[in-house]
Amino acid sequence: MQLSKTSKQNSLTWFQRLAIKGIRGYQLFRPFFRQINLSIFGVHSECPQTPSCSEFTLHAIREHGTIAGLSMGMRRILACR
Repeated sequence: MQLSKTSKQNSLTWFQRLAIKGIRGYQLFRPFFRQINLSIFGVHSECPQTPSCSEFTLHAIREHGTIAGLSMGMRRILACR
């Protein structure tokens, strides 16, 4: 049986919801961070992976829990470039 988005949202722990909100906040301000990166360091920070590391981490948190999901996301970020 497939759970609806609302049911999945209700089944998340408060720690998972907090981590997801933090990542969503990062995604909202990501274009601003890219501009700072370009102006200060002269570096373009385009992600070569699909889905992006933040989307991958969101999915991992929902599927595997907060600690495991965040650690999977950090491994992916550290392995990039």
